[in-house]
Amino acid sequence: MLAPVPGAGEIRPSPTVGTGPLAPAVPVAAEEVSERPSGRGDRLLVAASMLVLASATGLRLPVHYWSDEGISVGIASQPASRIPGLLSRDGSPPLYYEMLHAWMALAGRTEVATHSLSLIAAVLTVPALWWTARRVAGRPAARVAVVLAAGSPLLLWYGAESRMYTMLALAGTLTAGAFVRALGGDGRWWMVPAIAGGAVLAWLHDWGVFFVVGLAVAGWLVAWRRRDRRGGVAVSVFAGATALLYLPWVPTLLHQLRHTGAPWATLPSLPAAVHDPLYAAFGSPWPVVIAVVVAAAGARRRWAAGAVRAAPDPGDAGLRLLAGAATLTVAIGWAAGRAGGSWAPRYLAVTAGPLLVLAAAAIVEAGRRAEPALRTKLTSAAVRAEGEMGSRPGRSGAVILAFAGALVACVSGVAPVVLGGGHGRNMKSDIAELAALLRPQIRPGDVVIVDQVSIVAVVSYYLGPHYVYVDPTGLVAAPFMVNWNDLVARLRAARPTALVDELVSRLRPGQHLFVVGPMGWPASAPTSYGVLVAAQGRALVAAAESGLSAEVGPTIGAGLRRDAYAVRAVELSRP
Repeated sequence: MLAPVPGAGEIRPSPTVGTGPLAPAVPVAAEEVSERPSGRGDRLLVAASMLVLASATGLRLPVHYWSDEGISVGIASQPASRIPGLLSRDGSPPLYYEMLHAWMALAGRTEVATHSLSLIAAVLTVPALWWTARRVAGRPAARVAVVLAAGSPLLLWYGAESRMYTMLALAGTLTAGAFVRALGGDGRWWMVPAIAGGAVLAWLHDWGVFFVVGLAVAGWLVAWRRRDRRGGVAVSVFAGATALLYLPWVPTLLHQLRHTGAPWATLPSLPAAVHDPLYAAFGSPWPVVIAVVVAAAGARRRWAAGAVRAAPDPGDAGLRLLAGAATLTVAIGWAAGRAGGSWAPRYLAVTAGPLLVLAAAAIVEAGRRAEPALRTKLTSAAVRAEGEMGSRPGRSGAVILAFAGALVACVSGVAPVVLGGGHGRNMKSDIAELAALLRPQIRPGDVVIVDQVSIVAVVSYYLGPHYVYVDPTGLVAAPFMVNWNDLVARLRAARPTALVDELVSRLRPGQHLFVVGPMGWPASAPTSYGVLVAAQGRALVAAAESGLSAEVGPTIGAGLRRDAYAVRAVELSRP
C-alpha cells in the first residue's frame, strides 16, 4: 500500500506493494482522501456546480424535439410490455424507454417534462463525479472535476434532450467509482453495485457494453500488474455477472445487428477517436491536452530525479484503470464504427465520468508543475482565499492555478448555452413551427407524405395521430417510431411514382395531401445511405407534384429557418 509521508507531500511504497488499495496518483495529504464527509466549502462547491449546470441547461428545457427525440417519446408512449418488442425495429436496448414511459406517466409528454428526466441525470452526475474523483485522485481533483462538469458541453446539451446520454454519463461515473473501490481495498462488496451499474449501462445503450468490456479488461491488467490474484477473480465475477444480467437481451441484439444497424453513420476517422471524446466532454481538446502535456513533463522530471521508484506502483492504479477503461471503450466503439456500426460523439457520454476525472487530475498536476514559476506572482489575498478552501499551506498556489483553469473551461462551456450560440442553439428542428402552420388546414384522414424516413416520428408527434402517414417505402403502420429493419433494401425497392399514383387515386374531393420534408435536398451526401434517401425524397416530391399538378397549393413553412434541419410542406389537394 502507498502511504503519504507526513508533511512531505511525496508517496513511497510500503512493504506490501502490489496488494494495497488504489490510492490517488498524485501526492496529496491524508486528509484529502479520507472518506469522512467533506467540509462546508466542498459541499457548497458541489451545490454551486449543480446549480450552474441546472440553470444553464434549464434554459433549453422548452425547446422542440428533433428526430431522435420524437422516436424516444413515441416508443415510450406505448404500453411498457410492448416496448422491448418494438425495439427490434429500432436498434436500442429498452431500459431508457421504460424509464421514460414511467416518467411520462407522472410528468406528461411535453418537451419540458421529458427533458427534465435527462436534466436530473445530468445534475446528479456532478456529485457522482465528486465521489469518484475524490477516491481516485484526491480532494483538489474532485473540486476541479465538479467545476469541469458544470461546463461540460455534453451534460449541458444532452441534459435538455429526451435521449439516454446523460443517464449513460451518470451510470458510467458511478459504475467506475464502485469498480475502483472494489479493487482498491474498500471492500469486495463494492463489486455488487459495480455489477448493477454495468447491467444498467448495457441495458441503456450498446456503448454501455463497450464500457463494461473496457472496465473489465483494464481491471484485469491492473490486477495483473499489482500481482493481485483476488482482484483478478473479482474482475472476472464482475464481467461474468454483468454478462449474465445482459443475456436476456442478446437474442434481440443479434436481430438488430442483422437487420437494423446504422445505415446513416459515417466511418469514423482515426483523428475522431481522439478529438470526439475530448470535444464531447470539454468542448475543445486543447485545454486538456495542454494540462496532460504539462503533467506528463512533470512526471518525467520526477522520474529522472529518482522520485519515482522502479518497483510497481499501485498509487496511480485508479487513474490507470479509468484511463484504460475510457481508452478501450473508445477503441472498441471506433472499431465497431469502422466495421459498419455507429459512431457519434454523443455515444461517448458513457466515458464522460472517467474523462472528467482524468482531466481534473491532469489539471491539478499541471498546476503543481507550474506553481513554482508563478509563486512570486500570487497575491496574499489569493493565498488567504485558498486557505479558506481548506488547502494546505505551500500548496495554495498550485490549487489556485488548477481551479482557475477549471473555471475557464467551465465558462467556455456554459457561455454558448446562455448566449444562444454553438451548443446553445434554441432547437434542432422547426417541425413544431411547421405543424402549427399546418393545423388550421389539415383535417383527420388527410395524407401526410414525409419524404425523409427518420423524421416521421417527430412529425406525427407534433401533428397528431389522426392522419395517414406515408414515407418513401409506403404506408407507415407505426408513425410513432422508425422501422430501421432492412431499411436500405426497402428504400432501394421503393417506387415513388407508383406510390403517389395510388395515393392520389384514393383522394376524395376536398381531401388534402401534404408533402413534408427538408427545404432542399443536398446535391451530395457523406454516405451512400444519404444519397439514397435524398434521391428517393426528391423523386417522391416530384411524383406528388406531377400527380396533382393542377391542384398544387402554396408551400407552407418557406419562411422558417433555412438550415440543415429546416423543413417545409407542400399542400396538394383535390377540389
